[in-house]
Amino acid sequence: MIGLIVIILICLFLAYSVSFLVLYIPTRILLRNDRFNKTKRILPFAGALLIILFYTVISPKKNHETATIQFKQKEYLLTLTGDRLLMVHDPLSALLRKTYVDTIRLIVPRNNGIIYGNEIKTDDGFNVNGTLIFEEEKLKVNLYFNNINGKKTNNPLSWNDKYKIQKVNK
Repeated sequence: MIGLIVIILICLFLAYSVSFLVLYIPTRILLRNDRFNKTKRILPFAGALLIILFYTVISPKKNHETATIQFKQKEYLLTLTGDRLLMVHDPLSALLRKTYVDTIRLIVPRNNGIIYGNEIKTDDGFNVNGTLIFEEEKLKVNLYFNNINGKKTNNPLSWNDKYKIQKVNK
């Protein structure tokens, strides 16, 4: 526990120091002496806060460039993969920002043209709205899910992106 507190304090100190160095020269040049003395106490804290917020808000989430499609009986199985940020339960894990590979499997009736949400089935059974657009060897995913009691809230899926299609034969 003490080690965790030390790591947090070091991170705060580093964010404070960097923001002070970055903001010191511009404020010294732009502000008169009496205003500078007040500002030099506030700006490093504001800068440190911005650095911490930027670090915690920017996600390393990304979708992989390639989607696979496989013919199964009368339908196609479309598999999308991507990196997602682990859920954290302590400050140290939040700073490490580890990711894992996540997958969604969509069952679609064909592998060309435009496929609408009511034609798409997921392997876990939730309903989606939107479209899948197949163009030659490319796929554009623009899907939404109903979040609350089947009402159309149109929450976008994190899988919305452009992909290259790789056909898998099994």
